[in-house]
Amino acid sequence: MPTRPPTGLGHPCMICRRPMLASSSGRGYCVPCAVPVGDVPLVPASWSVKRFLQIRSAYERGVRDHNEDVRAWRRFLIPGSRPASLRVGKERREDPAEADEGLLHLARAGKQRTASRAGGRPRMLTAADEKRLRGWAGTENFTVKLMAERLNVAPRTVRHYLKRLGLKLKKRPPRRPRRR
Repeated sequence: MPTRPPTGLGHPCMICRRPMLASSSGRGYCVPCAVPVGDVPLVPASWSVKRFLQIRSAYERGVRDHNEDVRAWRRFLIPGSRPASLRVGKERREDPAEADEGLLHLARAGKQRTASRAGGRPRMLTAADEKRLRGWAGTENFTVKLMAERLNVAPRTVRHYLKRLGLKLKKRPPRRPRRR
């Protein structure tokens, strides 16, 4: 049985005529226009991470722009406008705090914290790893690099734990010069 696409996916946008993404309301979400502002776009799982991040940042930018606009301007229907025309007027707000009820909040999805490839928080060692580290620090055969390879962590993590545990590596005896 063929699965139906989520409602809103592929329908043309009313403003720019580009195909829209599916959204949480089912009406569709246009990424370039950020319309409708209060809706959350749904990204297919088969799309790349890069494309997901682009859509997420466009959504966040649309919500930020909307919130700045609501804080700065008050919109109202002009009295006497017909239902077919519904003309809207706007005036600058004196107090931006009065717009708090009209602000949108970003939809956040839960995510796991991970260290970035370029850096970030080092992986924590378990109690068993710390015990092994204490035993290795007492011998003169181990270097920071070798300990890091054995524990499968970065060398800076080993240095961090050695400093935290108050341990110092035993120095290797100096090498003898070669005889000629």
